[in-house]
Amino acid sequence: MYLEVPIVDEHLENLVDRWIKIAVLNQIEELEICSYGEIDCMLPEFLFCAKSLKVLKCRNIELPYYEIMELVSLTHLTLEPMSVDEDMLQRIISSCPLVELDITHGYLNEVSLPWTRKVDGRVGRCGSGTPGSNLEASPLQKFVFCSLGVNLPWPWNVNVTALKNLKTVEISCAAITDDIVYELAYGLIGLEKLVLNSCVRLKYVKISSVSLKDFQIQDSPDFLNVEFPDADDLELIEVTLDTPNLLEFSYNCKVETSLSIIRVSDRCNAQFSPFMFYVITTDWFIELKQFLIDTKLFKSLEMDLCHAHQIEVEEDQLSNVNTGPPYKLSELKLLETRDWSSIESSLVTFLDGLFWCCHPDVLSITTILQNSAAKLIMSILGKKVECWKDPLKSIEVEGIESCFSITFIFI
Repeated sequence: MYLEVPIVDEHLENLVDRWIKIAVLNQIEELEICSYGEIDCMLPEFLFCAKSLKVLKCRNIELPYYEIMELVSLTHLTLEPMSVDEDMLQRIISSCPLVELDITHGYLNEVSLPWTRKVDGRVGRCGSGTPGSNLEASPLQKFVFCSLGVNLPWPWNVNVTALKNLKTVEISCAAITDDIVYELAYGLIGLEKLVLNSCVRLKYVKISSVSLKDFQIQDSPDFLNVEFPDADDLELIEVTLDTPNLLEFSYNCKVETSLSIIRVSDRCNAQFSPFMFYVITTDWFIELKQFLIDTKLFKSLEMDLCHAHQIEVEEDQLSNVNTGPPYKLSELKLLETRDWSSIESSLVTFLDGLFWCCHPDVLSITTILQNSAAKLIMSILGKKVECWKDPLKSIEVEGIESCFSITFIFI
């Protein structure tokens, strides 16, 4: 059941309550509700009597405190609340057999995770330091948390011992620190996927995990840092990986960030998406090339060029720098949303620098432009690959109206 309602008066809010009550009486198993309008909408008390409810998704809904709690079948909870009573949230986590928990909120103080149960049947709330020998393992398999207040303290008190079934952790825009990340990666024995997205307090990230198969990290863009008085200290400095079974690695960080690889699987598919700046200089290309050569891990490289409005590179500057041959890539992807026909000279210079850094087997471009601009790009790229050892095999162009995907394939 899905409800999306504009709450503009109390009468309509009462109707929503009646609809939910009818759904509960009919043993509803899934409920998704989204409200918007002038009057705040809150979850009604009788919803928490829904013993049949398995999936609950709420957006812009207040979560108040109620004494009753009978959500004995609830396995999937997604909350994007306007306000939340932390005691009520804690009761939900502690009382429901959650398999997936997805929370977007910015003002939580302290919440314990996970749902745990004593051997004698009593429900327990445990901190990260609580011994887990007398606890049943939590059924939780996926935990997603997005903070709406990036400068607020990390609110979760995580018991890694009881989270033996947790496979996926995704954290965005949260003030999580290096030590907590290390404890999660090392202590969660079943963790297979870890995503860290724009967590501004990370500086020296160390990931040590035998079980981890997929790791994604995105540094904080510069526009986030301007909100903080200590912005100079909010910069990711180093990422260290000791993950012998890692198969997928996505690294979206600045080229200045140091990446240290201790162990990864020899079958690891690595993708590097470096931040692009408004002004690209010779130093940027040099740092990019040296980073790829030093790391020797990445198979694909993806760049979004929408912010690269100015390129300050002289044609002969790169050729005079001796840093070894270009790095070999399986695929290079370029994403662009502006009309490249207006910056033809900058595009030529950028491609000179890019091909000086790396040689891909496949080069693909996705852009929004007119037919003439598409022909211009193919012409420029065709000239730029003449000096390559591998001849051009084919060019593939796919387009719907003004959106084109151009792929260059080499033997």
